[in-house]
Amino acid sequence: MSAGPGLAVALMYLGVDGNTKYGGVVGTGHLQPGAPPAHVDLGIGPRGSSATFIWVARNIDGDNHLWSYDGRYKRLSPRQAKRVGHKFGDYFRVMYPKIVMPPPRRQLGSSADSGDEFEEL
Repeated sequence: MSAGPGLAVALMYLGVDGNTKYGGVVGTGHLQPGAPPAHVDLGIGPRGSSATFIWVARNIDGDNHLWSYDGRYKRLSPRQAKRVGHKFGDYFRVMYPKIVMPPPRRQLGSSADSGDEFEEL
Protein backbone atom coordinates (compact mmCIF):
# COMPACT_ATOMS: atom_id res chain seq x y z
CA MET A 1 0.00 0.00 0.00
CA SER A 2 1.32 3.43 -0.88
CA ALA A 3 1.14 5.54 2.28
CA GLY A 4 2.77 8.62 0.78
CA PRO A 5 1.01 11.55 -0.88
CA GLY A 6 2.41 10.81 -4.35
CA LEU A 7 2.88 8.04 -6.85
CA ALA A 8 5.35 5.29 -5.92
CA VAL A 9 7.38 4.37 -8.99
CA ALA A 10 9.80 1.55 -9.73
CA LEU A 11 8.20 -0.64 -7.05
CA MET A 12 10.39 -3.75 -7.09
CA TYR A 13 11.51 -6.60 -4.88
CA LEU A 14 14.67 -8.68 -4.57
CA GLY A 15 15.36 -11.71 -2.41
CA VAL A 16 18.23 -14.12 -1.90
CA ASP A 17 17.74 -17.67 -0.69
CA GLY A 18 21.04 -19.53 -0.59
CA ASN A 19 22.31 -19.63 -4.18
CA THR A 20 19.01 -18.38 -5.60
CA LYS A 21 18.33 -14.74 -6.38
CA TYR A 22 14.78 -13.74 -7.34
CA GLY A 23 13.09 -10.43 -7.95
CA GLY A 24 10.91 -8.39 -10.19
CA VAL A 25 8.53 -5.51 -10.56
CA VAL A 26 5.33 -5.38 -8.52
CA GLY A 27 2.41 -5.08 -10.91
CA THR A 28 3.07 -2.23 -13.32
CA GLY A 29 5.80 -0.85 -11.04
CA HIS A 30 3.59 2.08 -10.05
CA LEU A 31 1.34 2.40 -7.00
CA GLN A 32 -1.10 5.28 -6.54
CA PRO A 33 -1.46 6.87 -3.10
CA GLY A 34 -4.08 5.07 -1.03
CA ALA A 35 -4.19 2.14 -3.48
CA PRO A 36 -4.89 -1.25 -1.95
CA PRO A 37 -1.89 -3.42 -1.14
CA ALA A 38 -0.26 -5.10 -4.13
CA HIS A 39 0.18 -8.86 -3.90
CA VAL A 40 2.83 -10.91 -5.67
CA ASP A 41 3.08 -14.70 -5.70
CA LEU A 42 6.82 -15.27 -5.58
CA GLY A 43 6.62 -19.00 -6.06
CA ILE A 44 9.36 -19.24 -3.44
CA GLY A 45 9.39 -18.52 0.24
CA PRO A 46 11.81 -18.22 3.12
CA ARG A 47 13.19 -21.39 4.60
CA GLY A 48 12.51 -20.89 8.26
CA SER A 49 11.33 -17.80 10.07
CA SER A 50 13.30 -15.19 8.16
CA ALA A 51 14.18 -14.11 4.64
CA THR A 52 16.71 -11.83 3.02
CA PHE A 53 14.27 -9.80 1.00
CA ILE A 54 13.75 -6.11 0.16
CA TRP A 55 11.19 -3.91 -1.49
CA VAL A 56 12.26 -0.66 -3.15
CA ALA A 57 10.20 2.26 -4.45
CA ARG A 58 11.02 5.78 -5.53
CA ASN A 59 8.80 8.75 -4.76
CA ILE A 60 8.10 11.87 -6.79
CA ASP A 61 11.02 13.69 -5.11
CA GLY A 62 13.47 11.02 -6.29
CA ASP A 63 13.96 9.53 -2.82
CA ASN A 64 14.41 5.76 -2.77
CA HIS A 65 12.60 3.91 0.01
CA LEU A 66 13.92 0.52 1.08
CA TRP A 67 12.11 -1.97 3.30
CA SER A 68 13.50 -5.28 4.51
CA TYR A 69 11.63 -8.45 5.36
CA ASP A 70 12.73 -8.11 8.98
CA GLY A 71 11.00 -4.72 9.34
CA ARG A 72 13.83 -2.27 8.78
CA TYR A 73 13.33 0.86 6.66
CA LYS A 74 15.76 3.27 5.06
CA ARG A 75 15.26 6.35 2.90
CA LEU A 76 17.98 7.33 0.46
CA SER A 77 17.95 10.82 -0.99
CA PRO A 78 18.98 11.09 -4.66
CA ARG A 79 22.44 12.14 -3.48
CA GLN A 80 22.75 9.18 -1.11
CA ALA A 81 21.49 6.81 -3.80
CA LYS A 82 24.14 8.09 -6.19
CA ARG A 83 26.85 7.27 -3.63
CA VAL A 84 25.40 3.80 -2.98
CA GLY A 85 24.89 3.02 -6.68
CA HIS A 86 21.82 2.68 -8.82
CA LYS A 87 21.80 -1.07 -9.21
CA PHE A 88 19.19 -3.08 -7.42
CA GLY A 89 21.89 -5.24 -5.84
CA ASP A 90 23.43 -2.08 -4.35
CA TYR A 91 20.18 -1.34 -2.52
CA PHE A 92 20.02 -4.94 -1.34
CA ARG A 93 23.52 -4.59 0.14
CA VAL A 94 22.43 -1.44 2.03
CA MET A 95 19.90 -3.56 3.90
CA TYR A 96 21.89 -6.82 4.04
CA PRO A 97 25.60 -5.94 3.87
CA LYS A 98 26.76 -9.40 5.05
CA ILE A 99 24.75 -11.43 2.53
CA VAL A 100 26.68 -12.55 -0.54
CA MET A 101 24.69 -12.12 -3.74
CA PRO A 102 24.70 -15.17 -6.01
CA PRO A 103 26.45 -14.63 -9.36
CA PRO A 104 24.37 -13.51 -12.35
CA ARG A 105 22.55 -16.26 -14.19
CA ARG A 106 23.37 -17.16 -17.76
CA GLN A 107 20.51 -16.71 -20.21
CA LEU A 108 19.57 -19.73 -22.25
CA GLY A 109 20.99 -19.50 -25.75
CA SER A 110 23.57 -16.90 -24.71
CA SER A 111 27.29 -17.48 -24.63
CA ALA A 112 27.94 -14.54 -22.29
CA ASP A 113 26.71 -13.80 -18.82
CA SER A 114 23.50 -11.86 -19.09
CA GLY A 115 24.11 -9.82 -15.98
CA ASP A 116 21.34 -9.44 -13.49
CA GLU A 117 17.99 -8.69 -15.07
CA PHE A 118 17.00 -6.91 -11.86
CA GLU A 119 20.16 -4.87 -11.43
CA GLU A 120 19.25 -1.50 -12.96
CA LEU A 121 16.71 0.53 -11.02
